[in-house]
Amino acid sequence: MRTVRALVHAWLVLDFFGDARRTGGTGSSLTTTIFTQSFLAFVFAALMYPETPPVPFAAANLCLSSLLVATGALSDHDQLNRRRADAALVGTSPARRSTVVLARSGHAAFYVCLVTLGMALPTAIMLGMLRSSAWQTVAYLALACACSGLATGALAVTMRILDRWFGHARAALLAGTGKAFLLGGGVAMFALGLQRLQRTAADLPIGRIGAELL
Repeated sequence: MRTVRALVHAWLVLDFFGDARRTGGTGSSLTTTIFTQSFLAFVFAALMYPETPPVPFAAANLCLSSLLVATGALSDHDQLNRRRADAALVGTSPARRSTVVLARSGHAAFYVCLVTLGMALPTAIMLGMLRSSAWQTVAYLALACACSGLATGALAVTMRILDRWFGHARAALLAGTGKAFLLGGGVAMFALGLQRLQRTAADLPIGRIGAELL
């Protein structure tokens, strides 16, 4: 476990301070990203509060946080400096493969939960106020982490498969294209769906079946 903690600590330092240190800065680029996404989530939730019923309110905001956090995994696919650092750190260490897998799993879970909690907190507070229930605030945060984890994991596995099949350069091109389609399609769906959140699921552009699958 000491090796696992050392690897996770090294990766988190790179997550928070890697970009800043390469440019000679001292700030944390990840912290800035979390605050920016949190403000975006606050604005999005404020537009629907308090007229939107609790279930559509929670569902729409869960979709937003899952979309933004998951597309972040596509942005990280083509980080050459990070891959070189991992090769130097992990490739020269005596750690067993199972230890590295455990460390990667712990780091990924912590990273996704941290980014998701920062983004979901404003919405969770509004939902708790909407329902006058503190436990629903906690439940929403847990659901947000679960949804973001599933979406991020699915995209990460897909990109790893494409990397193996087509090579890193083509996989990076597909990742960028996929990110553009996801963000563009997500914005379009939100613009169309926001007007119908006070109706039934059948009134959404994707219909009831599409909403249940989502």
